Amino acid sequence: MAGKHLAHTAATRPRKAPRHLRSSYDKAELAVTNEFASSASREAAPTAALDATNPSAPKTLHASVGASAALMSGLVILSRITGFFRTWGQAYALGVTVVSSAYTVANNLPNQLYELVMGGMLITAFLPVYMSVKEKRGRKGANEYASNLCSLILLLMGLVALIGFVFAGHVIWTQSFSARQDFNAPLTTLFFRFFVIEIVLYGLSSLLSGMLNAEREYLWSNAAPIFNNFICTASFVLYALLQQSEPFIALLILAIGNPLGVAVQVLVQVPALHKIGVRLHLRINLHDPALKETLAIGVPSLLLTAGNFVTTSVQTSSSLSVTAAGASIAYYARLWFTLPYSIFAIPITVAMFTELSDAVAHNDMKKYKHGVCAGTSQILFFLVPCMMYLVVFARPLSLALGASHFGAADSLYLTQYIIFLGLSLPFYGVCTYLQKVCSSLRAMGVLMWASVAASIIQVLQCLFLTEQFGLANVAISSLIFFIIVDAVVFWYLRQRLSGIGLTSIVVGFGRAVLIGCVGSMVGAALLWILQAIGFGNTTLTALATLAVAGIPTLIVSFGFAYLRNFPEAHFLRAMLERFIKPRRMR
Repeated sequence: MAGKHLAHTAATRPRKAPRHLRSSYDKAELAVTNEFASSASREAAPTAALDATNPSAPKTLHASVGASAALMSGLVILSRITGFFRTWGQAYALGVTVVSSAYTVANNLPNQLYELVMGGMLITAFLPVYMSVKEKRGRKGANEYASNLCSLILLLMGLVALIGFVFAGHVIWTQSFSARQDFNAPLTTLFFRFFVIEIVLYGLSSLLSGMLNAEREYLWSNAAPIFNNFICTASFVLYALLQQSEPFIALLILAIGNPLGVAVQVLVQVPALHKIGVRLHLRINLHDPALKETLAIGVPSLLLTAGNFVTTSVQTSSSLSVTAAGASIAYYARLWFTLPYSIFAIPITVAMFTELSDAVAHNDMKKYKHGVCAGTSQILFFLVPCMMYLVVFARPLSLALGASHFGAADSLYLTQYIIFLGLSLPFYGVCTYLQKVCSSLRAMGVLMWASVAASIIQVLQCLFLTEQFGLANVAISSLIFFIIVDAVVFWYLRQRLSGIGLTSIVVGFGRAVLIGCVGSMVGAALLWILQAIGFGNTTLTALATLAVAGIPTLIVSFGFAYLRNFPEAHFLRAMLERFIKPRRMR
C-alpha cells in the first residue's frame, strides 16, 4: 500500500500558469534561475526561519498551525480510539481467518477504485483551486465550482460503482491472483458488492472535507470518522453475537455496516458546510475554467494512481501467497502504523496544506519555503521516535489486538510485520506531506515520476523476493518506496526554490533520533521489567504493558525535547496551549 495515499499531477511545471497565479510562478522561476552565492546561502533563509530566537513570522505560523493541529489531534485521538475498538471488534469477531481476509480485501477495494478514478486528482487539486476561485470570484463562485465538481463525482463514481458491482469477481481477482487455495473468493465478492457504493461516498466525503479544511473549519471533517467507527464496531459486535445462531443475518449485518458507516460520515459534515454558507446543487458545466484548472493539475494523477493500484494489488497478493491470513495481518499492522501518523502527521499536513496554498495564492514564496521546511521538521520530530516505539513494542502491540484469537504463527507474523513496516513511518509521513507541498505549488510532475519509478521497484521486489523473505519483504518494500520518492522530490524542490532548509531538516532529524533513542531505552527497560515479573501474553496484560511502559516512554522523549528547548518543541507548545492556559506554560 505504499503509494495508496499519494495523489499526484502531471508536469514538473505548467507551460503557462493560470492568470491569477502567474506572479507566483514567475517568482518561483526567478528563484530557480538566480543561483546566488553558495549552497549555504540558499539554505540560510529557511534555516533562520526555524531559529527559536527569530521573532518574526515562523512563530506566528507555529502558533496558528499548532492551534489548528491541536484541535485535529484531539479529534484524531478520539477517532483512533474508536478506530481501535473498531479494529479490535474485527479481530474479536473475525480473528486472523479466511473470513477476516475476505472482509479486508473487499473493504480496501472501494477506496482503491475511488483513488484510481478520481481520488488522487480530487485530493491533489481541489483545495488550492477552491481557494483561488474563492479569492477571485467570491463565495458564489466557489459554491458553483464545488457544485459542479460534486455533480461530476456523483455521475462518474456512480458509473464506476455500477461497473464494479457487475464485474465484482474480476475485480477481486486483481487482489488475489496468487492467493492460496483456501482464500474465499466468493465471500470476498459478496462483501465487495455491498461495499462498492462506498466509491461514491468516499468521493463526496473527500469533497466536503476539502471545503471545510479550505475554510479552516477542521471540527466536523475530523469528527466524521468517529461516527463511522461506532457503526462499524456495532456491526462486528452483532456479527459475533449472531454468527452461531443466525449466520446469514450475521453476514448481512457485516456487509451493511461498512457502507452505512461511510454514509453517516458524509452526512454529518453537511450541516457544518451549510452554516458557513456553502450551498451545493446539481450543476454540470464542462466549460468552467476552474474545472479545467483542476483537470490540468489532476488528470495525470490518474496514471500514477493506476500504478498505485497495481502496487497495492501486488502487495496484497504477495501477502496472501505467504499465508491466507496475510491481508488481515497487514491490515492489523497498519492500525498501529497509522496511529502515530494520524495523530501527529495528518493534522500538520492538513493545516499546512491550507497555509501553503494560501502562500502561493498570495505570492509569498518566503512563507511557502518556510512552510516546507517547518512542516517536514515537525513531522520528523514526531514520527522518528514513534518509528522506534513500534520496533520496541511490536510484541505487545500484536497481542493487544486479541491474543486469544490469534495462533502462534499468526501472532509472530504480525509482530514481524509491525517491526518492518514501522521502519518506513517517518518517510511515509514526509512523503504524504510532499504531496501537499507539490500540489500547492502546481509542480507534481517530479513526484509522479519518482513514484512511478519507485512503484516499479516495489512491484519487482514483492514478486521476486517475497517467496524467499516472506511478509517482511512486503513491509520493507514500502520503506524503499518512500525513501526513493522523498529523496527525489527534496532534490527537485531544492533546485527549483533555491534552497528549502535541508540542513535544518537534517539537523532536526538528528534531534528526533536522539529523543527517540532516549525514550526507547526507557521503554525497553520497562518492558523487560514487566516481562520479568510475569506479565503474560494476553490481550489484557498487553494493554497494561503498553500503558505502563508506553506512557513514560512518550513523556521522556518529548519532555526531554521540551526541556532542551528544541526548535520543534515550539510547535508542541502551540498545540498544548490550545488546551492549557498560556500562563501555565511559562
